[in-house]
Amino acid sequence: MGLWWALVAGLAETAAIGIQILCYGYSYLGSLQMHRYALWAIGVSDILIVSAGVVVLGLLAWAIPGKQTIRFCFWLQATGAGLAFLFAFRSLAPISAAILACGLASVCSRKVNLSGPRYRQFLAWTYPVLLMTPIGFYTWQTGADAWREFLQIAALPASKSGQPNILLIVLDTVRADAMSCYGYGRVTTPHLDRLAARGSRFANARAPGTWTLPSHSSMFTGRWPHELSARINRPLDGTFPTLAEAMMQQGYATAGFVGNTFFCNTWHGLARGFIHYADTPLRIQTILRSSGIGRKLLKSLGLNNREVERPKAVFGRKNASTINQEFL
Repeated sequence: MGLWWALVAGLAETAAIGIQILCYGYSYLGSLQMHRYALWAIGVSDILIVSAGVVVLGLLAWAIPGKQTIRFCFWLQATGAGLAFLFAFRSLAPISAAILACGLASVCSRKVNLSGPRYRQFLAWTYPVLLMTPIGFYTWQTGADAWREFLQIAALPASKSGQPNILLIVLDTVRADAMSCYGYGRVTTPHLDRLAARGSRFANARAPGTWTLPSHSSMFTGRWPHELSARINRPLDGTFPTLAEAMMQQGYATAGFVGNTFFCNTWHGLARGFIHYADTPLRIQTILRSSGIGRKLLKSLGLNNREVERPKAVFGRKNASTINQEFL
């Protein structure tokens, strides 16, 4: 019963995310700080968390046997599934979600005959469908990503002989007056100093925007931010070609490796033209944070890894060593 409710919780939360996508558009996942693994990771997160609670409830049912204990366990698990669904709507206050989930679980626990054969048959028949939902999403996404990369590599035109490899490195929110190659008193950027000494250094450069998304959109398209669609809740659309798309047309195999998973994730449209795009890393904390209950749990344990300057952020940035490892 506990695993069944865990699967229901994952499916309910995935459905809630789908409802919001239908209402606000696909890029809404970016403003929710949801990564591209969310469709299957939500279910896995709920299964991991609820399964841990099932062990406790199993011990309770063993220590205090009886129908009332089983009904209490049923109510508690139904409440958890309701919270999983309601926590996906972040505009809903947590206390409101808790009251509503408890009320719905109470109604559900009174209506269901837990000792009846129909209830057990219902669990048995619905298990395969619920279990195949996260498995199906995972298989579909990994297969689609691999197939897309294969097709794009196969469709690349032949590159011209002598074309150099090109590496574009962006240091997000780094001021020129804090870099030693631009005159700062201490040696803060020794490697860039050596590159500047043997390369070209622009002494009068300005960012086209005041924050990450419009600046990157302008860098990738050569257009001013007001000409582009990129907003916090709207992706960069296909009106103008991107630098990565232009490179692909010249036979380049393009790849992007992102440290800022807030505004440079796939949902915001900056991945267009990159055959391979590594944004949010797939880790156990990433999976747990995918669900609303997981985020609340990690926050209560002090493991949410939030950024100090962005207290509402869900996923932390990647550090330089992780980016280097992915690139190499």
